[in-house]
Amino acid sequence: MQFLQLGARLTIMVTSMILSRYTGPMPEDEDDREIPNGPLYPDVVDLISKCKVKPWTRRCIANLQSMSFDEDDIARYIVRAVREGHYHQSEWCRNQANGPWAACDAYTLKDSTWNEYAGKELECTYYIKFFITKNETVVMAVSFHLSH
Repeated sequence: MQFLQLGARLTIMVTSMILSRYTGPMPEDEDDREIPNGPLYPDVVDLISKCKVKPWTRRCIANLQSMSFDEDDIARYIVRAVREGHYHQSEWCRNQANGPWAACDAYTLKDSTWNEYAGKELECTYYIKFFITKNETVVMAVSFHLSH
């Protein structure tokens, strides 16, 4: 919660909008976004078949397009990440400066894909970060890219 002072007399309260099902407490310092005691959404495996799955950030959209992944692929990989992957942390995220907040879970998932140029299976690791919306109708992918 912030206070915005307009002129000498008028002060109004500005609250941060939270889009995720998990709603608090918010970070007091923007650099300290970690949320303890995660994962926040272990039930995503049960919910995802009833939800829409959408990318939330421009970078996530671009990464998914470069990999030719669609919403069904995102859903499959989120389920695999929760079941088979490694949970890293939960953290507060924004899709733009001063935009709404979302509490997210971050995972990595090892996968292998056939590379026709190499003529063999190549292993890769995906970094996947997501949240569930308040009304539990959408799972939003915040980050989805190859891990370094």
